[in-house]
Amino acid sequence: MATLNGKEPLTNSRKHPNFPGALPIEATDAQTFKHQTNQASPVAALLGKPASCLCAHGFPQAFSLDPIPLSTNRLNSGLLKLTCPLLVGAIDSLEDDGSIDEINMILQNEISTGDDGTTLVECMNEAHLVHSASRKQLLELPNDTSERAEKPQHMLMIESKLGKQGAEHFLRAGVAGANRSTDKADLKCLHAWMADYMFRTVVDNSTEIGDGMTKHHPIGELIIDTLSKRGINIHGTDNCHMVCSGVNNCVTSEVGHTVTVPTPRNKQRKRKVKGTERKRRIKHNRIEENK
Repeated sequence: MATLNGKEPLTNSRKHPNFPGALPIEATDAQTFKHQTNQASPVAALLGKPASCLCAHGFPQAFSLDPIPLSTNRLNSGLLKLTCPLLVGAIDSLEDDGSIDEINMILQNEISTGDDGTTLVECMNEAHLVHSASRKQLLELPNDTSERAEKPQHMLMIESKLGKQGAEHFLRAGVAGANRSTDKADLKCLHAWMADYMFRTVVDNSTEIGDGMTKHHPIGELIIDTLSKRGINIHGTDNCHMVCSGVNNCVTSEVGHTVTVPTPRNKQRKRKVKGTERKRRIKHNRIEENK
């Protein structure tokens, strides 16, 4: 049994391949994930980390996930998770400022004009196909899952949770679980696209990574360029490693960038909804009191 201070690769009880461009995680990576996210339960889904590390301090900045970790039997529609606190926080700000809509407009314009040769659209479509194929490989599913009698147990479990049509959508989904539509562009989550970029940063001179995935990633490059204009270096700050190592959950760099363990976006949304609902109730009660 590997310890959190050991170097042995961690494995799930079900053996399966990893995401293209990934190395198996080690026990220390699981601890890093906990420091970066302040989450323990998703550790059961961790499979791999980018083969080439972009972090100046040597910490994984993203992880590949098991679509169905056996210890939880929960479905992960997304196969990759960005965890670098610096980048998660910076991309949170990009999304809040409307960057997803801006990039989607570029994509939609390329689709409408047919200009999809070596552009963002080509990158999006290729990545969606890779994620769909990888999901099936990770689940060790045949290409044809139409015959129920030949389906493995975890495929039947997916159908029991989502229904037959929902299960097919789950298997065919692209980056971040997005629907692979040919006439509509929606990146859905810049964090997932940044993570996808990181699994393509191989150090050799080859362009092919495997399973149809290449180093060419203009969407990731666009995100990096936007971050750079805001003064964010994807390789890290002088002291951001203190968050990933668990020394401190909030640090400020020499140039003024604050890095902290981010609150998951779904929790932020829930808090916002609760806050809105609370204000609505207060307003309603005041109206009732004044009647």
